[in-house]
Amino acid sequence: MPLVVRQCTNDTRDTEPLEEARPHLFNLLLLSQCPQSFSDHRLREYEWKLQYAQGLDALEEIQQNLCLCSYLWRFKDSNIRGQGACTRAHNTLNTVKEKIKSSISKYHVACMALTSLSPGLEKTGWDGVIRVLRDENICALTVAVDGQTEGQHMLSWIWQAPGVSNNQDEDL
Repeated sequence: MPLVVRQCTNDTRDTEPLEEARPHLFNLLLLSQCPQSFSDHRLREYEWKLQYAQGLDALEEIQQNLCLCSYLWRFKDSNIRGQGACTRAHNTLNTVKEKIKSSISKYHVACMALTSLSPGLEKTGWDGVIRVLRDENICALTVAVDGQTEGQHMLSWIWQAPGVSNNQDEDL
């Protein structure tokens, strides 16, 4: 593809000629990052499917790690005593929180790519499943806002999204 070749040669000009080429430092240009008129409709459709699946996978990873984080907090509070054990428990919790941040980042990239690809592919309805993820949406199942009782507690949309954990395949 001419645009990709041209961009790759621009990337290699930025490095010193004596320096060994490092492919892992090149930017991977997907079609969602290229001009609309440039690419083949079929290739854009492939990227659409890739990014949609990536978004659903990232959302499921967020759910799983939030559940794990809740479980680890409860376990720590009821079973862990002593400075060394608490430090290890906090390190484990920090690792899970980093995984959540990584999944959130992956989700945002997929959401931006879908937003870029959808007008050219005339895709609609996908934004009911892959929605904009805000900080207030990322919460455990049992977290309620101050003043809410358990009966009034509203779940975040991430726990109600179709096609994530309940294996409902949607043809979008």
